[in-house]
Order: sequence, then structure tokens, then C-alpha cells
Amino acid sequence: MRDASRLRWGLEGAVTGLAFSSGLGALSVFAVGSFRPQELPFPYWSRIASLRTDTFGFVCFVVGALAFVQSEYLRLSRTVPRHAAADSRSLNHATAAGARGLIVSSTVLVVYLSLNAVTHPRSLNLAATHLLSWPTEGTLRAVALIVAACAVAVDRTQRIAMSGK
Repeated sequence: MRDASRLRWGLEGAVTGLAFSSGLGALSVFAVGSFRPQELPFPYWSRIASLRTDTFGFVCFVVGALAFVQSEYLRLSRTVPRHAAADSRSLNHATAAGARGLIVSSTVLVVYLSLNAVTHPRSLNLAATHLLSWPTEGTLRAVALIVAACAVAVDRTQRIAMSGK
């Protein structure tokens, strides 16, 4: 049991580290996008010349969001008392972790796209990424705001359900 717990703690730590470092990578690209958008097509790192800065940011954002959800699920599974039924507890953890991942991701997007609206407002009508022609930055900002509101409601409901109060 002790070795299994240590392995699980190590996995949780590794996934949390991946989420954190991916988040930093995405935020660094968001800063470039807000203040020097003309540099987005250039390599993020000169040693990997084929990896565009904006592509790196997109991948980091997706990996960071998914890793954060997994990290939060592992954390919740570790910290919540075990007296509840295992199936409902696992579903509650997954739902809460997913909601919290959406809260963080959509909040970051709303802040980043709002900053873009201030620094270069014409970008709101442009595609949010070079990888897809839709949605525009303006549409993505509105969708992210709605997702954040819904995710906060789901997270609050799950907190109440998991605490029993």
C-alpha cells in the first residue's frame, strides 16, 4: 500500500509539473501575441526552427488544460474522505476536476483575449489561431466567458455535493 501511495503521489506531482510548465509556455506565447503579434509565426526556440511560436502556445495551452484536470482529479481523489460510495465519489471528482480545468482555461482565455482587444482591437475579427479558420478571437472570448460561468456553477454544485453540506 505504501509503495502504491508513493507511486500515485509521484504521478500526481509529475502531472502537476506538466500542467504548470505547459501553462507557463502558453502564457509566454500569450504575452508575445498581445505585445508583439508580428512575431507569432517565428520559431519559439531557434533550435527547433519548424515550431512556430503560436503553434507552441496552442499545444501548451491544450496540454496544460488536460494535465491540470488530471492533476486536480488525482488531488481530489487523495483528499476526500473515503466514506462515500466509490462510484459516485469518482464521478464527483471527475466532474469537479473537469469544471476546475474549464474555469482556469476559460479565465486565461478571457483575460488574454481582452488584453488583445486593448492592444490591437482589430484582432477580435481574426481567427483565434492559424490552425483553424474559426472561431474569431471575439467569438472565442464570448464563448470562454459563458464556459467560465457554467463551470463555476458546476464546481460549486460539486463542492456542495462532496462536502454533504
